[in-house]
Amino acid sequence: MDLKETIMNKMTSPQLTVLVNAALREDGAVHPLPNRMKGGAAIKIVNALAKHGVITQEDDGQWRLNAAGYAAIGETPPERLLPQTQAEEPAEPQTDSSSIAPDALFEEIASKHLDIDTLETRRLDDLDFHDCAVWAIKSALEAAYQAGMVAAKQRTPKPRENSKQATMIALMKRPEGATIEQLEAATSWNRNTLRGAISGALRKRLGLNVTSERVTDEQGKRTIYRIVED
Repeated sequence: MDLKETIMNKMTSPQLTVLVNAALREDGAVHPLPNRMKGGAAIKIVNALAKHGVITQEDDGQWRLNAAGYAAIGETPPERLLPQTQAEEPAEPQTDSSSIAPDALFEEIASKHLDIDTLETRRLDDLDFHDCAVWAIKSALEAAYQAGMVAAKQRTPKPRENSKQATMIALMKRPEGATIEQLEAATSWNRNTLRGAISGALRKRLGLNVTSERVTDEQGKRTIYRIVED
């Protein structure tokens, strides 16, 4: 039995739910816990997860999912938790374009890539290249900037390939959809965790159109979950 199976077998359903919710948050934060987990029960759950070694209290006092926690629920840890090898060279500092005013960004690009010291027009006695053509360069930069902003707004987060979340999505996109039993078998998550992932990660975070249909057939009463694409 590997470490993942050992941890999974020791944890209760509420503890697994807390892990999945933390994995859905960008920073892996354990809190806030679900509303039903309050008082002494909440403290016991956090203490149990810490004892299992799947969460770590960081310098700011917050409990967050660690690499073992992501692995326990079949998710790949984010890059910040992956070990850095000595062979890796420090990455060249990158300029965060979102923190630079557009005009300053245009000036930086023009200087770095076009060898133009300024995008301001210069009034000389005789028209030169700069006076005639800089307006076209600035216009092109503005158009590229606006196109990038539109593309960034349209970009939506995607689940990691081969993750349990990706497995859920693939099953639910089938014409026949997937039952909770099928999702349970494919992911090893319990029903409460699956329903939380459908409501939180798929519907709210990824914005997927998830439908549920109650059917009765020779197999009995079942709920079919589907992802309907526009």
